[in-house]
Amino acid sequence: MRTSEKDLDLKNNKIIIVPPNGENIAQDFALQRIVSFLKSKNLKTYLLQIDNKYNNKMYTDYVINVNSRNEIIDYLKRNDFDLIIHRSWMHRYAFAAELAEEFDNIIVYIKDWHNYPKEKYKFIYKTEEDFLGIEKLFKSGKQILTHFTDEQYKVWAERYNISGKYFSFFPEYCTKENFCINKQNQYDKYNPTLVMAGTLSATSEPSLIPGKSFYRKVKEITNCNIEVNVVLLSKFYDLVQTDDRYKDYMYEDMFNDYFSIKLGKEMDPTILEGYDFGIFNDTFYGCELINYAEHYEYAVISRLVLYLEAGLPIIVNKSMKAIANIVKEHKIGIIFEDGDVVEFDKIINLSQENYKQMVENVYTYREIFSYNEETMKPILEMLK
Repeated sequence: MRTSEKDLDLKNNKIIIVPPNGENIAQDFALQRIVSFLKSKNLKTYLLQIDNKYNNKMYTDYVINVNSRNEIIDYLKRNDFDLIIHRSWMHRYAFAAELAEEFDNIIVYIKDWHNYPKEKYKFIYKTEEDFLGIEKLFKSGKQILTHFTDEQYKVWAERYNISGKYFSFFPEYCTKENFCINKQNQYDKYNPTLVMAGTLSATSEPSLIPGKSFYRKVKEITNCNIEVNVVLLSKFYDLVQTDDRYKDYMYEDMFNDYFSIKLGKEMDPTILEGYDFGIFNDTFYGCELINYAEHYEYAVISRLVLYLEAGLPIIVNKSMKAIANIVKEHKIGIIFEDGDVVEFDKIINLSQENYKQMVENVYTYREIFSYNEETMKPILEMLK
């Protein structure tokens, strides 16, 4: 393939990736996906991480291992890179703020920010350092990528008295090489199968965490003789199998014929073959988070990507406005309300023709919702 002029302009750039707190997170694949696209543009990529046996993934051209976060900062000061991309999650925003204040050529790619009242946040997570960290990060004047839409960062701009221009909507996108063909040639509306991929929150957690609410809604859905499977990465599958905090789910797995917990694979949409729809545990928050709707209503969460790659239509609560808008605009699934759960069989009572059209719409939309020069603009613009 002939290299384009644009590729020639970019190929000598060096990009260094710093994972959250310098440590790779098991369920976070956004960096691997981004790097895959960058490498397709002949860009040199480096991973700078704290060396330990749990996070030694290699998805870049080169890996630099150090011993601490201070050594990450020292290394970045001593070596020249065209761009630093730092991924950050909750409980790691203090370090993200430190990097943002220290370096000009940095993009910080954040995940969730649950702005609960500080006393509740501290009770649940045993820390409150994120509050100062996120404020310093937002006020650093550096480019921030987020899976929240502009409706959310308008709220942040007002709350923190900053300009919204520093934020860019940047969800996790599809990787085209992962696209699968949905093999559900015959949709059986009397025996539908739903899948939730990702992680589970324990039912022992406070109601602000979606453990109790998802568990209750799953019980109601399976009472309609609808099969629900939860597919977990190995780390979380092992946790659920052995930790008594998940005993409610294990009880359902053993004694509810319409519920199962299964072992998944990293970034492998083929594990979703045989299912009819993808669902989100976040979509069943309901009344528990009515006062904290900003935590999920404008988020385009990563699980959407896996469902699109698998060719699965989506089922989403209308309260998850960002994803519900995508589903409605592109006709790739079903939007429901909280009260619909008790008669969920009526919600998914589709004809074979309607289901097949949804699948075709998924195929069309995922081509757009993938890493390409348009969606990667927030990063590529920093390299000019």
